Amino acid sequence: MESSSPSPRVRLPKPSARRAWPTVQLDRVRRHPFVSIVVSVVTVVGALGAFTDALDVGFDWSLERCRAIGLCAPLPPNWLVGDLSEVRLGAENIPQTQAFTERELPIPTNLPPREATWPGRFITYRVEFRGMVGNMCLVEWTLLDAATGERVVDRWADEDARRRWATIHARAYPDSRWQVEADKRDAAVGTLWVPYLAPGRYQVEVELVDARGEYLDIERTPPFTVTEENLPD
Repeated sequence: MESSSPSPRVRLPKPSARRAWPTVQLDRVRRHPFVSIVVSVVTVVGALGAFTDALDVGFDWSLERCRAIGLCAPLPPNWLVGDLSEVRLGAENIPQTQAFTERELPIPTNLPPREATWPGRFITYRVEFRGMVGNMCLVEWTLLDAATGERVVDRWADEDARRRWATIHARAYPDSRWQVEADKRDAAVGTLWVPYLAPGRYQVEVELVDARGEYLDIERTPPFTVTEENLPD
């Protein structure tokens, strides 16, 4: 029977001491006066933000109630629109002076007799504005060749012994200026006079522009015919 010898002793290392965190240094940082000031400022700013948000909510609610009962002006609409529609051919063989007397407007004193009685025709149109209260809008017209769509320039003035008519972006009359009065929707019907120039087939392009000269809408009339019989001798 074999005898067993005693096993040698094994020495275990002693547990090392745990390193302590620098709590003293952190406490010193937390207690630093500058940090206290920053915390105070952040707190005050947050409180002011909440206060101003509450003021905004209260003001918006009060303004909505004010508009609801009609004491405050309503919000302006989100759209600004000017439309032309119902552009139609009007009466034929109308002397130019009738374009002024039609609206009880004074006849220009510098209008020569031949031009005063010069024939033309009326064009009627409808304008509608939405969201453009207080704006001034203008109506102009351009004469087109109905067959080619090209603009027609008055080249018959000399042979007709008269002044040259403006036929491209010409200011309309008797109705040319429209002052928008309604805040939501405003509409009206107008008339413009176009002179007869020479025999042919024509169209009139009616143009609605704002006070800056920017186009709001453009519409064309149906074609119409001018004959030799329509023109003065």
